[in-house]
Amino acid sequence: MVWSDGPWDSLSRLRHKLGVRYTELGRQYGLNVVGKALSCPICASFWVGVLLTVIALLDVRIIYPLVALGLVVLLTEVTDAHSG
Repeated sequence: MVWSDGPWDSLSRLRHKLGVRYTELGRQYGLNVVGKALSCPICASFWVGVLLTVIALLDVRIIYPLVALGLVVLLTEVTDAHSG
């Protein structure tokens, strides 16, 4: 979420609207609190975790597709690390 552009640059456009900008060297910085939080991988993962926890408290079945997606991404990263 911090570095990926997402499908059709959707995450890139969202980050820009929320206040994330880039220097000439490509380094991210935030114009506001939200932009700063989205520029930091640790901060972004914390807030995504909080959001998913709140959603899971409402109805745990909503989280199942996200868990499956996370496992696919994790397995892809692990297999790419071992093959290359």
